[in-house]
Amino acid sequence: MNHTLQHKFFERIKQKLDPHLSLVNEIADVLQVSNDSAYRRLRGETSISLDEAATLAGHFGIALPELSPGSHDAVLFGRSTFREQASDFDIYLEKTEKYLKPFAEAKTKHGYYAAKDVPIFYFFQFPELAQFKLFFWLKTMRDNVAIKAVKFDFNIIPQEMLKKAGSIARLYFSIPTIELWHEDTVNAVLRQISYFNEAGWSANKGVSLILCDKVIELFQLLQRQAETGTKWWINQPVKPEVAWEFYYNELTVLDNNILLESDEGQLFMIGYNALDYLFTSHAGFCNEGKQYFLRQMSKSLKISGTAEKERNRFFNKMYSKIEEVRSKIQNS
Repeated sequence: MNHTLQHKFFERIKQKLDPHLSLVNEIADVLQVSNDSAYRRLRGETSISLDEAATLAGHFGIALPELSPGSHDAVLFGRSTFREQASDFDIYLEKTEKYLKPFAEAKTKHGYYAAKDVPIFYFFQFPELAQFKLFFWLKTMRDNVAIKAVKFDFNIIPQEMLKKAGSIARLYFSIPTIELWHEDTVNAVLRQISYFNEAGWSANKGVSLILCDKVIELFQLLQRQAETGTKWWINQPVKPEVAWEFYYNELTVLDNNILLESDEGQLFMIGYNALDYLFTSHAGFCNEGKQYFLRQMSKSLKISGTAEKERNRFFNKMYSKIEEVRSKIQNS
């Protein structure tokens, strides 16, 4: 591997590596060489072999074609997927934490979120909504046999799992973020609550009404964030203060994609299968994604900060949507 390409390769590994870990130690451990040998490879004094490049690429999740100047379309993705069993959610959370933590702990960081649905991180501030969403995903998206005949009620999902999910969601709330929402962003969770009530999948009407009340509380939290231009966690401003910008996009159906940036690199997260994510740090892909976010922002209305009139109009519309569903359930 030539010197320039080798340097670029190690830079990609550094971007992938937990900032608390030593790059030299990790290279030495993976290649089973001394630290001195690892240093020589990092400095370019010793060329790494094809076998060593393949070993490092496999360990750190890097696609070697990404490094080729003539290849711009090869992108390697990791994934965080929630499969059929509730226990799989622990694995999903561990992978999500692995990707989010380096950005949450970075000195300089920023994020963009195009929210087709209410971002999952918000649900984990409200245990009732978190339990409902997990139950919904298992029952409808994953067709979990164990809960096929079970009706939704609170305390079905283990509290320890919810606590762990909340601690990982808290990482997102430590990253300054620009969020783009559409008028339909709230519709998915409202449709799900309504359907569960109509299909008899909720234990009783009271459960569905509590869920509606929690969606109202979620939007009250969002409204406080929009008024202050900062993130909140469990009804309190995050300390130290974390900046938050909120945009309302009337034109584009958004796609639940997230871009995170820090002084260490970039991460693009692509939502799929309702809950799952694909992850990549491919520079070209991340930069294209950032340009998309910026274009959508230019076509959106900022309703955080000083835009009180537009902000009130947006949230009043959201509360009306929620109240319409709540009244329908109440009178059913």
